[in-house]
Amino acid sequence: MKKKYGTALPVYEGKGDNDSIAQNGHNISYQGLSDIIRARMEELLKLIILELPSGEHGSLVPGGLVLTGGSSNLAGIDALGREVLKMPVRVGAPLNVYGISDQLTDPAYSTAVGLLLWE
Repeated sequence: MKKKYGTALPVYEGKGDNDSIAQNGHNISYQGLSDIIRARMEELLKLIILELPSGEHGSLVPGGLVLTGGSSNLAGIDALGREVLKMPVRVGAPLNVYGISDQLTDPAYSTAVGLLLWE
């Protein structure tokens, strides 16, 4: 459900509590799914900030934070990151990958491709 319907942004008009998602015998409203995902993503982003030395965010990551991995495909994760972390946040994806590049340009493969290209 998260991959197909999920978003880190709040659900606005048009998809309210009356609209629900049904999958594998589970039912949940769009708003309920959005609230759960947003809470978990906020926790994850706060854990990232705890790993940085306090007060040195600007000097350690002057260009901001780059999110990679499967969860970075979640709609609105960069906006939520900027809101929670109070720094620039963007989603990173592999570039200039040849061959089966249409599949490897997904942020979920960023770390693996980066390790393969690392010299």
